[in-house]
Amino acid sequence: MKDLKTVTIVAFGDFITEAGHQKLKDRWPEILSQSLQVRFPTINIQVINAGVGGNTSQEGLKRIEQDARLAFTL
Repeated sequence: MKDLKTVTIVAFGDFITEAGHQKLKDRWPEILSQSLQVRFPTINIQVINAGVGGNTSQEGLKRIEQDARLAFTL
């Protein structure tokens, strides 16, 4: 990761990933973002929370390509 300037990660999942009932700072995608930023301070790290509460695996498969494209449009 030494040569990278920006890294975008899409946190894909369901209710646990979305964690809409928790404060932003307590959601695991935000914790991941903060931890990576500390570890790699010279890299702009974006973690996109693409969790959707109530989704099943089948529903996730229907939206995975669209959600993964988020990484390239931001």
